[in-house]
Formats: sequence, structure tokens, C-alpha cells
Amino acid sequence: MAKQTTTKKGALRLRNGVWNYRITDDGKQIERAGTADKEETENIMIQVLAEAKRTGKIFKASSITVGDMADLWFTECCKETLRHGTRNDYKNLIENHIKPALGKRKLKDIVTDDLQYYVDDKSKKYAKSTMKSHFVVLNGMFKYAVYPKHYIETSPMLYVSKKKINKNLDTFLDIDDEGETEILDSASFEKLIAVVNNTIYYLPVMIAYHTGMRIGEVCALTWNSINTKDKYITVNKSMFYNSELKQWEFGKPKGGISRTIDFGDTLANIVKQARKVQHENRMFFGDQYIDNYYVRISVDGMDHTKLIEDQNENSTPIDLVCTKKDGAAFTNQTAKCGAKMIKKKTGLPFYFHMLRHTHATLLIENGANMKDVQERLGHTDIRITMNTYAHVTPKMRKQTVDIFERALK
Repeated sequence: MAKQTTTKKGALRLRNGVWNYRITDDGKQIERAGTADKEETENIMIQVLAEAKRTGKIFKASSITVGDMADLWFTECCKETLRHGTRNDYKNLIENHIKPALGKRKLKDIVTDDLQYYVDDKSKKYAKSTMKSHFVVLNGMFKYAVYPKHYIETSPMLYVSKKKINKNLDTFLDIDDEGETEILDSASFEKLIAVVNNTIYYLPVMIAYHTGMRIGEVCALTWNSINTKDKYITVNKSMFYNSELKQWEFGKPKGGISRTIDFGDTLANIVKQARKVQHENRMFFGDQYIDNYYVRISVDGMDHTKLIEDQNENSTPIDLVCTKKDGAAFTNQTAKCGAKMIKKKTGLPFYFHMLRHTHATLLIENGANMKDVQERLGHTDIRITMNTYAHVTPKMRKQTVDIFERALK
């Protein structure tokens, strides 16, 4: 006779050395196999009930799809633990890549070859930074399906290998990471400036070029964060698009740490002139000029700082540095449009992050301390800076030879 235990959540029964759990769903009793460990099986039962309460579904290992598994992993492992930007990137990747390619396939039917084909195909189109995120999401969700979910016995991602990435890619559209370190030489930069001069793209380009700030940080920059007298910028927020809630938001900079960036007279004069032009635009547009605000809202227990244009009793004004002529916010999407325009008019393989790489490379080429470069860029670990800028430019190679020649004298 099978050994049975009744709990507040359901019933446990030992059969042939394996504990089964029995629960009630919509008036019907469902019994499933657990493991040889009673406590572990009870925990599985509790998790299944929690999923049913949250999603309205009781998944079976035989029926759960890759899309279902991706949603479960995101909800239970990412939604309340990752920063807004990273969470948003993973959600976009799931919705726009994994689900269209694999979402309807049964989880139990997925094998290593399926996933190897998927990553090989994506590697032909996307840069290293994007593929890194694909591996994080796929490894995470399949590992979670093994334990603690027990939907599959082993992860088919275990033997999926990374392939060499084609470097001639448009990485501007990729998830924000250091990625490829293409830079602009002086001639290319002059060509770029000739195109963006007297446009809304000029100020963001010059700020990024002179400071190495990320595009989201440039878009979120406010006038009270710039000190033109002592010439420094306080980077304490970043702008990103929340695709789940369909809204622009402000969050912490990447790494979650604020930093201060000093700048010189060139950028100080550019910023002062931009402030003057912004005031002139406000006078020109009058009542049609757009003021920006933010509101703090909570969705599913998560706090969000939402960018809005309409003032209300809960809104707070935000005085953005980079705006369109009518005062509307200059967003990451605006920058993408600018990058496409620059590419078309100059023929340069331009993406906004290239300005950050150019800034860092110029500093290192000219003898800047690597620790100072790390802090300026906002890298959480100096190893990130060292690995990203380990490439040796022609100028640096020549400097190395000159150092050796001087040592011989």
C-alpha cells in the first residue's frame, strides 16, 4: 500500500520510491510525479500552486512550451531582481527573438541541435554584445526548467557553443554593452560634425565625444547636473524605453553608480551656447513649446520613473539638456534616427556608442591613467576597461617603439 501524507496545500503519496503530489485545479484533482525526496516534492507542489495563482495555468512538463518557460523564467528570476534597462533588454529579446523562433515548440522536444542552429543564425546578424545576452537568457531559462521546475532532466544549452561573430555589423541597434570598439579618426569626425552642425544631433554628439557618456545617460542629462563654471557633469541617471509598459523611463546608470566627469573649455562653450539656443526656441514656440516632467508609478510592485509631457498633480518638472527644437525630449530612439541619417550622408558605419569608444581610445593613446578612464566611463571593474580597450592602435604601436628607442640611448 502506498504511503500518503496530506498537507494544507495538497497530498503527497510515495509510489515505487518516488513521491507524487496531488492538487486540485478548477474542481479537478491532478496528480504528478515529484522526486524521491519528500520535502523537495512538497516544494515543487508549492511552486506549481504559486504559478497557478499567478498565471492562471498549471503547466505540465509534457505541454509547456519554450515561450511559456521564457515567461516563467523572466517573471520569477528577472522581474524583481534586475535593473530596469537589463530587464527591458531581456524582455525584448524574449518577445522579438526567442518566441518567434522557438516559442511554440514543446520544451521537452527541444534538443541541442535546435538551439545551436538558433544561435548560429543569430550570430550571422548580430554583434557579440547581443549574442552574449542571448546566451544569458537561454542558459538561464533552460537551467531553471531543470531546477527547481523539474520540467526537463538536463539543459539542452549545455553543449551549445559560441561561434565567431562577423565584426562588420551595425551594432547601434544592439543591447547596450561595450561590444565592438570601432572608433572615429579625426577626418571621419570632421565629416560627422559637418553633417550634424546646426541640428538637434550636434549637442548629444559633442557631449558623448567629450565625456564618453552612454546614449541613455546623454538623453537623461539635466541642466542641474552640468556645472559650466567648474566644468564637470554629474551622471546620475539614464533614459531607456520600457517595452512592457510602452513608456520612456529614467533609471540608474549602468552599474548603478553615479559618477562625475570633468570637461574642458571646448565643451563648456558648446553647452553654454546650447542653453542660449534652448531659451530662444522656448520664446519662438511660445505656448507650443513642450515641457518635460516625470512621475513615479508602481506596477506589479515595481517602481518606475516615467517621462511625460503633460503636467499633473503628481508630476515633477525635468529640465533636459538635449531636446528637440520644440522642447520634446531627445530620446534613444531620436539618436537612432540620427545615426541612420549620419550613415546615409557620410557613408560612415556610425553608431552612437562609437563616440564613447573614440573618447576612451583618445585618452588611452595620449597617456591617460587607466584607472581614471575606468571611472570616467563608469565601468564597475577596471578589467572591463582593460579588456575593452586592449586593442593597440597604430599610434600606440609607434609610441611603444619610441619608448624602446629612447631606452637604448
